[in-house]
Amino acid sequence: MENKPPKSKILGGLLWAQQAEFLFSTHKPLNFSQTNCTNIRPTISQNLCNLLLLFLTLSVILLSRGEGKHPAEKQEKGIDKMAIDKRRHYILMLDTETANTIPTETGLDMSNVLVYDIGWAVIDKSGNVYECASYVNRDVFVYERDLMQSAYYADKIPMYVEDLRQGLRQMADLYEIRCAMLDVMERYNIKTVCAHNARFDLNACNSTQRYCTKSKWRYWFSYGTEIWDTLKMASDVIVPMPTYRAFCEENGYKTKNGQYRKTAEILYQFISGNHDFAEEHTGLADVMIEKEILAYCFRQKKPMRKLLFENSKEFPEMTDMQKAIMRLVRNEPMRYGE
Repeated sequence: MENKPPKSKILGGLLWAQQAEFLFSTHKPLNFSQTNCTNIRPTISQNLCNLLLLFLTLSVILLSRGEGKHPAEKQEKGIDKMAIDKRRHYILMLDTETANTIPTETGLDMSNVLVYDIGWAVIDKSGNVYECASYVNRDVFVYERDLMQSAYYADKIPMYVEDLRQGLRQMADLYEIRCAMLDVMERYNIKTVCAHNARFDLNACNSTQRYCTKSKWRYWFSYGTEIWDTLKMASDVIVPMPTYRAFCEENGYKTKNGQYRKTAEILYQFISGNHDFAEEHTGLADVMIEKEILAYCFRQKKPMRKLLFENSKEFPEMTDMQKAIMRLVRNEPMRYGE
């Protein structure tokens, strides 16, 4: 973003003052070929005295990569590190946390929210996880500190700062985050993106893209990406179950209109049997429970809706020229996007 205010003005205020140097020191180029759950940055001692010691140190570092901890491990112990099988139908499970929630007389207006936390995981229909990532969007979290106070879960800001300090999350600009996601989708040949209440997450990504680029770039996902919604899957598979309805009746999980609630937290309580489970409401942690909802629905082998947009038409195959243009715009947006 251009014309960004100085650090002292950006991070003014009691909550942010002590974190200024840390937040801005995290701006490092990302290696998009390694967007996985670990965020280990090994360093080589400056006291290496010969090439043999250098070789041995590098060997130890390479062998130890992947031993870091990540918040998602609270619910997902161990991530499958299988080779990419191009025949497999990989899905990108996505979740976002947002700011710019506007109070109105009728409730909360969340039509123009901005993403500050985004997490995703590469999964299959069985819920196996192959790769995942968790990013904090610097363009909102740091440069829009006033808007961050409007976040629905603004009380979690200190937790994010501490996670960033410990290396449990990565901070990056929106452009870097989107490049990292598109790189993962390209490597796994992913054409399907899924979320719980996917309309909200899709709108959040698009709104953030337009806000941060002043509408120069308007759509987050590439042309032809299919959007699935586990909310629709659960509505067709889980909600009609007598056992789920009894579960909702017993715990008071019904709306004012008498409808059975189907939030990710309630659905996960039901399918896991853990009635005390509380959703963390951070990007990647929520992804790990939403992929369980998807896997549960597929295991039932019942007819269900998956598409967010039921009337979407079949996308025509892109021409070689269109693919070449998209690659150029993606790699050098400032040159080819004007």
